[in-house]
Amino acid sequence: MAGAPSALCQAGKKPAVIGSGSHLTYDLEAHRLDSRCMEYRGRSAGAREGGTAFLEERPPRFAMRLSADMPPFYPWRVSGPFAP
Repeated sequence: MAGAPSALCQAGKKPAVIGSGSHLTYDLEAHRLDSRCMEYRGRSAGAREGGTAFLEERPPRFAMRLSADMPPFYPWRVSGPFAP
């Protein structure tokens, strides 16, 4: 699946960043989370596999899974009472 590497961060980040009740109160917080995810994914084996597969003109074989390979800083939602 071509979109798998970014899906690891994107799947959990979108609900945290958009929608009502988000704990991210400033655009800068969302930007920092996005930057952290991009750095984490960019250093992963999946990123290397994606580039290698592209250069070798073959389908990628991603080993990481959303169910088991979330970033070490996940979950990024802060628990506690909602404060508007």
